[in-house]
Amino acid sequence: MSRAAYAKHRGVSRAAVTQWATLGRLVLTETGAVLVAESDARLTATLNTRGGRGGKQQNGARKGVARAKRRDQEQDLTPEAETLTKARTDHTRTQAQLSALEYRQRIGELCEVTQMRKAIRDCETASRRIVEQIPNRIAARLAATLGVDVRNVQGLMQAEVDRILEAIADIAAALPEKLTSTEH
Repeated sequence: MSRAAYAKHRGVSRAAVTQWATLGRLVLTETGAVLVAESDARLTATLNTRGGRGGKQQNGARKGVARAKRRDQEQDLTPEAETLTKARTDHTRTQAQLSALEYRQRIGELCEVTQMRKAIRDCETASRRIVEQIPNRIAARLAATLGVDVRNVQGLMQAEVDRILEAIADIAAALPEKLTSTEH
């Protein structure tokens, strides 16, 4: 079919058909004639997802447009069209999610896991140093107040400090797993 006839068949302008041919949305013979069935299928597979059919409609082509609309409604979307539409939808959704994550990072709600893990290790190290000093700082005063041997008080306190440090280490070890497994 000629391009002019195909424009009439689709209910669009000849310029739209030329544009479709340039974009590779039509299947053409070596002489430039339009292969109708193949071109219709390709156009259906590459429908404009914004609602338009592409190209301008000619005056007086309403019957052709109505026929084309009925045909498009009767045909199921081809797998290629589903794939293209799904890919566009997925791309848009992914871009929106990335934008939301970037925004949350900019306002301080999110940080990188490596930064968080380093902060946890630094906090654990600082806490360990502080807690380890408790028996040495307090044992002598406590022993003098109670009238008991300093070594006994230090031993009791050191056992308690060791238990606390072990609990802190267990909690810190579980944090990276919790950081990566929490809901976003």
